[in-house]
Amino acid sequence: MVSTPEPEVICVDQPAGQKRSRAETEPAEDPNFPTTPKLVILHFDAIIDGRAAVTTAVRKVFASLQPTTPAPSPARILSVFANGAPLLASKFQALVPTAALPDADALRAWTDAYLETYDREGKPLLAPFPDARAFLTALAARDILIAITTNHRDFAKAFLAAHAMADLPDFLVRRAAAYAARPALFRDFFDGTLVPSYAAKRRGAGELRPGDHVLVVSCTPFNLRTARTIGARACWVRKPGVTVEPEAGGLDADTIVVGDLAELGKRIFGGRKGADAEEDLKVGNDLKMGNDLKSGNDLMPGMMVQDMGAEQEQQNIGGEAEKPDVEMAGTDM
Repeated sequence: MVSTPEPEVICVDQPAGQKRSRAETEPAEDPNFPTTPKLVILHFDAIIDGRAAVTTAVRKVFASLQPTTPAPSPARILSVFANGAPLLASKFQALVPTAALPDADALRAWTDAYLETYDREGKPLLAPFPDARAFLTALAARDILIAITTNHRDFAKAFLAAHAMADLPDFLVRRAAAYAARPALFRDFFDGTLVPSYAAKRRGAGELRPGDHVLVVSCTPFNLRTARTIGARACWVRKPGVTVEPEAGGLDADTIVVGDLAELGKRIFGGRKGADAEEDLKVGNDLKMGNDLKSGNDLMPGMMVQDMGAEQEQQNIGGEAEKPDVEMAGTDM
């Protein structure tokens, strides 16, 4: 039996001299936010923009392996990658004509070609979403803790550092995306690991009630299953080019749907004075969005855009879970 590694949390200390103001929970005008969240669990796919990387790689693979068949439109590609389980094979089964996939070997040829093409031609196209840093900065300024989930911690740390965001998250949670496939395991992790980590960061802050205080954010509807299982609010950041309806992705009627993080920030801070809220959301928008991470082997392509480590993690689900690691800043990571 293969053991399932549980998510891993790293507590990230803020730099010396940077103090966050302690804010009381404030009423908001938006009915989705009767209280301001205390903890935002943000999937990395809401920060890193991989739409061009994914669509470019898929269309080039079609040109190579199926030149007589028109490649799917970018909207179709993004919709397929945004929904369903994080298995690359299932995505190509949805995109490639059945006649071109007579057996498992043919399917593997497509997925292998995609991974190679993404590594070569997709990675240089990766960049943060333009509003990512401003959104994280606004949360931090309001004393809202930030947990970023990813399957590749080292890449996430390097990417955040390269784009002036390394000091903004409080927690980095590794492997959590795979737990969307088994939400009960994520609930155990949330109760047994993330809540105590929150309490250690916010001594005396009171109870963390998921329905009132926790918001889960992702560009991939599949990831939002974790919100339902812990009773938290869920927000789908529906990026341009994704044409599916929320129901097609298995989203709840109560799921908050926004077009970008800037819109989400304005809704969260709806109860604040407009000028103050707007100023928070402008911070960081002048950041130069470069491609500082064009090399290295620790980034793997996958969901829109989630690292494909989730695919291997999901394949391993089913065994006895290991005890999660919680690493504090300053230890070996």
